[in-house]
Amino acid sequence: MPRLPEGPLGFPMPDRAAQALDAILRRLPANDDHSYRHALITRSPTELNPGERSDVSWISTESVDRVGDVVVARGMDDTQFRLNPLVTLGHDYDLPAVGRSAWRRRVSDGPLVGIKAKTVYPPRPDAWPDGEPWFTSLMTCSSPLR
Repeated sequence: MPRLPEGPLGFPMPDRAAQALDAILRRLPANDDHSYRHALITRSPTELNPGERSDVSWISTESVDRVGDVVVARGMDDTQFRLNPLVTLGHDYDLPAVGRSAWRRRVSDGPLVGIKAKTVYPPRPDAWPDGEPWFTSLMTCSSPLR
């Protein structure tokens, strides 16, 4: 599998997406309020669809993060992500994608507001050992290239 070039935020992405993102980043003020921050908060899927091989999960909520910031869901602009909506395992871009994002939407669930996304997973390979769950194995895989 060919490796993607590194984009302006330090992770791999297609050239077209990297160029468009770079143009957006250049228009932002150069201060701490607009600096890149990475946060990973896990929530379990809210909907599993085994027959369709998909799930719907929270990908962001309007909760205060560890540095005191709140990402406002109405501000989501997934224009760049739509160019190549691949879902990686734990944001590890050195591993193959585990699925494709079908959609991302702002939702409210009682007091919780944020973004939910539907991820569609590929079919289980014919060569996968019988009795070994495909979903569980995806969550515990490691890369032989490391």
